[in-house]
Amino acid sequence: MFAMDISNNVLNGRFILFFPLFILLFSTENLDAHDCLPPGSPKEELKQADCVFIGKVIRHEFVDPRDTIDKIRYYFDVSRMWKGEKKKIITVTASRYAECGMWFQDGMEYLVYGNKLRWSQDTTLWTGFGRSSPLANAQIDLKQLGAGEEIK
Repeated sequence: MFAMDISNNVLNGRFILFFPLFILLFSTENLDAHDCLPPGSPKEELKQADCVFIGKVIRHEFVDPRDTIDKIRYYFDVSRMWKGEKKKIITVTASRYAECGMWFQDGMEYLVYGNKLRWSQDTTLWTGFGRSSPLANAQIDLKQLGAGEEIK
């Protein structure tokens, strides 16, 4: 009987100790593997990006309407570059459903930090996570990045 009382007390103690930990570990309401991390500084993001440019969205298209992540391809008329292949027209792909994704609007200018998909044959850039933003909101980035190279 004495041994049974000790084991019940030990089990109750463990339950009380580990139950909050169990709830924390297995509660997914506020935890998400895809939570957006804050971007690094403009210079850090410049190092990590494959291409950084200012461009105006001249048109967009859905890559494949049957695609479950609803990818949109944007075509930019590039005016200034800091990194990447120097081209007047650059294509960027984004997902409408990405939690941290960047959506672009036709006719607007943006500062874009883009990356190539290493495992894909797709030659377009992907963006979403990071510092991409409308040009009007990119003054801190522009100051830190410097003048860049004008593209004609």
